[in-house]
Amino acid sequence: MMAVRTFFATLPKKCCVVCGNPMVDQAESYMPECFHCQEERLEKENVRGR
Repeated sequence: MMAVRTFFATLPKKCCVVCGNPMVDQAESYMPECFHCQEERLEKENVRGR
């Protein structure tokens, strides 16, 4: 079994599923998109809803 410290030290960086950029500020978040892509998606949804 792998040590907990080793497990967390070797985790890959979390990346946005839309653009692929690393998500630094949101690493602990469950959101799959970075803030930028999330804002763009919400803007598009709002425009379509009008």
